[in-house]
Amino acid sequence: MIIRNPNQWDFSYLIDKGETMNSKAVFYHAGCSVCVSAEQKLLNIINPEINLEIVHLGERKEEIAEAEKIGVKSVPALVMDNTVLHINFGASLNEVKKS
Repeated sequence: MIIRNPNQWDFSYLIDKGETMNSKAVFYHAGCSVCVSAEQKLLNIINPEINLEIVHLGERKEEIAEAEKIGVKSVPALVMDNTVLHINFGASLNEVKKS
């Protein structure tokens, strides 16, 4: 188990603090209950100034290759500033491909 310094990555800019920004984020999911729950929680906390694209890979399988290229290994996952944040574990991309 690798424990990282909590100060190593600062994703506080994702949270709405009333600051103006023009960042883009992509949330990948497959529609499972874990993914839907993560999406709802994310929508409640993410700064509304962030351009958030939600990609349901179960419905948009043509996007799987792009997600893999970026580094997404499982869903749900949030990608921002070329950083992949794997949130909980709903399914691997291989499982999504087979469904």
